[in-house]
Amino acid sequence: TVDEAPASLGRAMRAAFKPEDVVRLLVFGPPQRILDKVWPATLLAVLDHEWIVVVAAEELQPEVSRCDFVDTLLVEMTIILLYGRLRLEFAAGVGTRSVMMQFNTVMENLYQEAVGILLNGEDGVSPFAGHDSDNSYAALGTLPLKFQNAIIRYVLPGKRVLRLVHWPAVLGREWRIFRRELAPEGVLVLTDCQMILISEEKARPWYKLENGRKYGYIVTYYPLARVNAMQLSEHGPLNTINLDLRARGFG
Repeated sequence: TVDEAPASLGRAMRAAFKPEDVVRLLVFGPPQRILDKVWPATLLAVLDHEWIVVVAAEELQPEVSRCDFVDTLLVEMTIILLYGRLRLEFAAGVGTRSVMMQFNTVMENLYQEAVGILLNGEDGVSPFAGHDSDNSYAALGTLPLKFQNAIIRYVLPGKRVLRLVHWPAVLGREWRIFRRELAPEGVLVLTDCQMILISEEKARPWYKLENGRKYGYIVTYYPLARVNAMQLSEHGPLNTINLDLRARGFG
């Protein structure tokens, strides 16, 4: 319950509630120390059609964000070893904002449950919903095991996989044993309700060692109901997909 959260977060969350709100899920994330940085505690409440996030702030009032499911533009889950992060990007006025929650991966299932409630609450019907697909799960065996497991875990239950596109890491010019990584390995998954990008984390240094190991991935959900336009463009050895995302009531 809210009463079990730290006092400042609990007070801010109670103040954000409306009398008619029904809480479906409440998740408290304690402060996380990652290398030399300490990330603040957070409290996430998932309601019937909205979510609320309270982020603690030292010597200041906690920051409160509240958004309708249908005004959420994208949902990004990062999992690297014991480190996890959930980022929600949403429409706010005429612009966009984002809020982040850091967590230990022992709590991943709770945050993934929150993601499922949010995405299943999106409005609109995909234009592909009536498409007769052979179900691209049949192509799963052609992917690296890491991406097979990620698709099985992060595609929401009940969603149909229509297409899969996998690409290796895109590397630049070779210099001795080093090769600059331009884009990490990834797979794009099209379901009847979302476009899901699953990629490795990008190499931190400007170079990538041959056979360099990576231990996590970033999963980004783009609800098809929020995709207003899409454009493919070329940049040297890279092709990029540019998405125009619109909240309900815009455009």
